[in-house]
Amino acid sequence: MATTKPKTQSKAAKNSETESLPTHEVILPCRIHGKNKNTGEKLTLTDAQARLFEHQKKLKRL
Repeated sequence: MATTKPKTQSKAAKNSETESLPTHEVILPCRIHGKNKNTGEKLTLTDAQARLFEHQKKLKRL
């Protein structure tokens, strides 16, 4: 019976996978005098992270 080693990816391969994910540039809104203005921090989020905000808003409505 032949034994095989589990295939492991190199660090370079793992890094290239994370770089290929779709990203979104998001500006966190700041509340200024009761109005939301896009003057906050700029963030770069992956697709799943960007969807998280939408899902949280939907849950608050329920």
